[in-house]
Amino acid sequence: MTAPTTRRYLQRVIRTFPVRRREGAADEERKSVCAHGVFLATHTGPGGPCAPTGKSVKTDYVYVMEFEGDKIRHMAKIWHSGLALKQLGWA
Repeated sequence: MTAPTTRRYLQRVIRTFPVRRREGAADEERKSVCAHGVFLATHTGPGGPCAPTGKSVKTDYVYVMEFEGDKIRHMAKIWHSGLALKQLGWA
């Protein structure tokens, strides 16, 4: 995704899930870092395929980042979106 596309995506997530939090940790001693988090949110804002449902979601995600110097050379997000959609009643 390009930076503007990522920014628009994150703005939609924030609007759709106004109350959310992340938990996680990273090992910064290696050139490859895995950062784990738990996405916890409740669908109370506009957005998504239906009106706000009040249903909550709790799904794990991992970012795998490869560094070159102090810059991220490559990054991948691993997330089971199907599980999140099921918890929300969207799938």
